[in-house]
Amino acid sequence: MAAAAHPLAGAGRNESIRRAFQVLECLAESPGASIAGVARETGLPRATVTRVLATLADMGAARRDGSGWTIGPSIGALARSIDPSLAEQAGPRLAALAADLGETVMLAVPEGALGARVVAEAVGPRTVGVGSWLGRTMTDPASGFVRMRLAALDRPARQRAVGELQLVAHTRSTVRSRRALLAELDRIAQADHAEVVDQFEQGLAGLAVPLRGNDRIVGLLAVYLPTSRLDAGMRRRALQALQATAQSLTGASETTTSSSSSHTR
Repeated sequence: MAAAAHPLAGAGRNESIRRAFQVLECLAESPGASIAGVARETGLPRATVTRVLATLADMGAARRDGSGWTIGPSIGALARSIDPSLAEQAGPRLAALAADLGETVMLAVPEGALGARVVAEAVGPRTVGVGSWLGRTMTDPASGFVRMRLAALDRPARQRAVGELQLVAHTRSTVRSRRALLAELDRIAQADHAEVVDQFEQGLAGLAVPLRGNDRIVGLLAVYLPTSRLDAGMRRRALQALQATAQSLTGASETTTSSSSSHTR
């Protein structure tokens, strides 16, 4: 069967739009990239990247984040018009997970260069537990969410990122040295999950696992609970449940995306 002709086969092409998508794809793969970094990754002249980013920023499609650039909110709005959000898909699974573990579980999405914003949660049934973090953006490396994002970087990028961090001693247990943090991030990268105990707040513990799509982190799933309740049995059970839920969410997201794509062809 002959391939269907492109509906606009005879039309010209706009190279400015092509370059804009090159820049957006670079920011999606390397959040927080500098203008020089985007130019290097895309092969575009630095002056061109500067003009493209300025235009994208005017439209809310890109935004400045410290010394780098990230995808802007208007791109998220466009994406939500195509597929259900990860938060919507996660709701029932988070509720089931919180009921199973008896603890509060949260779903976060990448925000900025290394942050994570909590977009969905299910509070555990215990009287003593973790309060709501919904809508909160975590940027501190004492957070399991942020450590998971740092660990996902290749080692040279990880070293550069840690070198620029401000390490705040929230408790006596908080990792204070960059060398110790890098060693911890190496362990997280190897294990593919983060565990934080008394790092951000005394008496607070958490486990976090990544959700991946297209070879990058698209979400982070975590359980937070009082340190006194994180024994070896709970650690093992929670980690298995988190990983299974993350896998089911990633599979559901891929199925939804595939179905949506098939309807557009």
